Amino acid sequence: MPSAGSRALRSDVVKDDQENTTSLPPPLQEIVLRPVRPVASAAGRSLVQDGQVSDTDGEIIPYEEAGTKTGSSPPLLFLLSFVLPMLAGFIYLFFVASDQYVSEARFIVRSVTTGTGDTAAALLASQGLARAGDEAYIVGDYVTSRDLLAKLVQQNDLKTIIARNEADIFNRYPRFWERDNNEELFAYFKRMVSAEVDPVTGISTVKVTAFRREDAQAIAQALLTNAEGLVNVLNRRAQENELSYADSMVLQAGSKLQAAETRLADYRNSNGIVDPETETSAAMKTITSLSTELSKAQINLSLQLALTPNSPAVSKLRESIRALTGEIDNQKQLMAGGTTSIAAKMAKFEQFTLERDIAARALASAEANRDRARQDAQKQHLYLQRIVEPNAPDQAAFPQRFLLLGACFLVFGAIFVSLRSLRKMIEEHAV
Repeated sequence: MPSAGSRALRSDVVKDDQENTTSLPPPLQEIVLRPVRPVASAAGRSLVQDGQVSDTDGEIIPYEEAGTKTGSSPPLLFLLSFVLPMLAGFIYLFFVASDQYVSEARFIVRSVTTGTGDTAAALLASQGLARAGDEAYIVGDYVTSRDLLAKLVQQNDLKTIIARNEADIFNRYPRFWERDNNEELFAYFKRMVSAEVDPVTGISTVKVTAFRREDAQAIAQALLTNAEGLVNVLNRRAQENELSYADSMVLQAGSKLQAAETRLADYRNSNGIVDPETETSAAMKTITSLSTELSKAQINLSLQLALTPNSPAVSKLRESIRALTGEIDNQKQLMAGGTTSIAAKMAKFEQFTLERDIAARALASAEANRDRARQDAQKQHLYLQRIVEPNAPDQAAFPQRFLLLGACFLVFGAIFVSLRSLRKMIEEHAV
């Protein structure tokens, strides 16, 4: 049911329209349509009269003010989502954020190469420097390791450096939401120091970030010094391993030679033989001498039988020939006639002698290798060659204030636009 105020308002509107209509000249008496902007009332209805809006409660609202109640974005949203965050970011970047300096150093790990061969070119290029492979990555990992962190804390007072008064609360260690322990310290150290190895050139780049330029340079210098110490440790370990292996080979060859000589000596004692070759040579001389005497005796026997067949000397010559022949057979049996002959003993003797000679050559080779290892131990096989020394930067690298401020402008602007669009969608669905 329309209220009394609404009926009165409608009657006034009808009267005004009649008066306007009657006051017009006869040719112009026609209906005039006025564009209005509907304003939703609490009951979903609105009344418009002469540039004014009236709701169902009878309140007269100027047309220019009606739009402020119907969905335009209030300044509060723009203030909260864009202006205040931008102002906070500007204040932090230009008045609170601490300057951070970056010191950079570059180095390469090289190894000594040794040429092989007997040619003149090999002798001329017997030694040189080549890029090390795995060692470069080992040094790179060591630069950002916990071991090196512990050394820097102990030797270079790293905790004091990363907690300077120049640092702001978001960058000083420990930050207000972190604890002062080893894990947080190592995480901070990983953000402070970076090490990269170029896989093509093998050049390692180390960067150190600090709140003072002299601190950044000092930490970078300490990193290179400790990296050189690691290279020296790798050299020393390699040399010790090489010498230890050479010594073990000498001991092994010596024990084999001793065992071979023991077996040979035992065989000589058990078989009563010193040198089979000497004994064979002596037996051959004996056989030759007996064969000569046998030949003489046979010749004399032939002459005696031809001249005086019945002479008593014939029987003596025959006995002499029989004795010489038996002795020659005995000597031949001694040389090669059974298991106790010199020939049978010589096979085993030569085997033991060969084993002894091989063991002696192995011992000589092992001793020569040990001498070479000792000579190589006096040389350095790995080198850390500095390419760029740590610098003392004269300008802060971080924070990049204008770049970060531009990023804040884009982010907060996007947030404001998103919130305004969301608010409009909610109001349209609410109506």
